[in-house]
Amino acid sequence: MTVSATNLTRQERFDYRLMRRFPRFGVRAHRAAHRFTSGRIGGSKRGVPIGVLTTTGRRSGQRRSVPLMYMQDNGRFLVVAANAGQDAPPAWYLNLQSDRSAEFRPRDETLPVRARELHEEERRSVWDRLARHNPLWAAFQQCTERPTAVVALEPHPSAAGQGEATND
Repeated sequence: MTVSATNLTRQERFDYRLMRRFPRFGVRAHRAAHRFTSGRIGGSKRGVPIGVLTTTGRRSGQRRSVPLMYMQDNGRFLVVAANAGQDAPPAWYLNLQSDRSAEFRPRDETLPVRARELHEEERRSVWDRLARHNPLWAAFQQCTERPTAVVALEPHPSAAGQGEATND
């Protein structure tokens, strides 16, 4: 399915094509701008807030940061592992599968969080709101055969640096 068949604006279709062709384009600059301006620059795109997720690399063990669009939901942050509709899941999602402890910086405060992938029933219950919040997520889902995971980042005072991967 092509994105032009969806209900996206011209600018959203351009953004989609750019993300598909250059998935790492501007990530470093975006991370830096977000950090140095406390989210005033790079903190949202067309009304969708952007935060910086920092995980531990599953192979390298090094800290990895990536800007992600998110939706707040009952005190947690929902992020979508869309990877611009690619067939492979994003690296941050794979890192969270190895170690659910991470940090999330929605604006000017870095929060320790625990990641939890939403089960199918819970994912279905929030998907329509997510798709309205950010239409690109729905477009990305239509471009891949793989199910797009929705991950809840739940603030947790002792989550950062725990280093354990459990499947509660």
